[in-house]
Amino acid sequence: MSLLSDIRLDIGDDGATQRFTDAQIYGFIEKAARRVNRKLALTDSDALTVDSSGNITQPLPISDELHDILLLQTECLIYARDVNSSVTGGTAGIVVTDGEQKIDTTDRADIFGDNKDANYAPCVELEKAILAAKLDGFTPYDIW
Repeated sequence: MSLLSDIRLDIGDDGATQRFTDAQIYGFIEKAARRVNRKLALTDSDALTVDSSGNITQPLPISDELHDILLLQTECLIYARDVNSSVTGGTAGIVVTDGEQKIDTTDRADIFGDNKDANYAPCVELEKAILAAKLDGFTPYDIW
C-alpha cells in the first residue's frame, strides 16, 4: 500500500465519495514531515522529506517506526481539522428547547471530545510513538 492509501484507509476516506482530494492529503503529509523532523530533531540526511505527491524521498529506506510516526502525525492533523470543521462549521451540534420538547444534536461534538484523548486516537498514539522514538530502544508497543 502507498502512504496515501494507508492514510485514506485509517481515516475512513477510502469509499466512493472521498472527503479529501489527493492534493489535500499530500499537503497534510508534507506538513506532518516537517513536524516529525522538529519533534525528533531530525536534520540533514536523517530528516524526513516528501515530494509534492506525498512520496517519501529521504531517508531511504525508511524505518517502520519513522513511517508509522509520519502516518500518525498526518492522521492527527486530519483529525484536528475534522474536529475544527465540526465546531466552526456548525455541525458540532445544537440544542433547541421549545417548552417541554427538546432537540439535542450535540452528541456528535461530545464524541469528538471523548475520542480525541482515547488510547486509540491518532494524536495519542503519536505522542506515545514520539516518546518511544526519543527513548530509543523501545517500541511504541512497549509503553502502551
